[in-house]
Amino acid sequence: MKSARPRLRRIVPVLIVLSVVLFGRVRGAETRGATPVTAPGPTAAPSPAERGLDLGRVETREHRAQIERVVEAMDRTGSPPPGVAQGGRRGARKGVFLNAEGRLPRKPRGYWIESDVWPRNGPRDAERLIFGREGEVYWTRDHYETFVRLR
Repeated sequence: MKSARPRLRRIVPVLIVLSVVLFGRVRGAETRGATPVTAPGPTAAPSPAERGLDLGRVETREHRAQIERVVEAMDRTGSPPPGVAQGGRRGARKGVFLNAEGRLPRKPRGYWIESDVWPRNGPRDAERLIFGREGEVYWTRDHYETFVRLR
């Protein structure tokens, strides 16, 4: 009976390439000059309503546009746009929001991911977006004291 090792040596690299293609993330397409792939249609980017965002409590157009930019980047790549910090508690994985105050629904560690809203120009401010694995988006302007559900 022949050993399965030669066959495995041929299959394993193929499986690795397939997993990278299927599960990998495309990062930094904007900075490399690549054009992101979008679904055909009259508009390239879905509107906030199409993404399910309720931005009614966000006061200015500029503020709403920045929140939309961060949400779109997180939905597409799992990371905030360039220049926007991801943060997280010291000693925890970068970007993981631990919900230590318990103000969001209790979920397993790693369920919630956080991002700043604004690009970093010095010290970070108190405003954050929190993303759940099931598509939830919460916004806090006072560093986790209060939350508004956007999606």
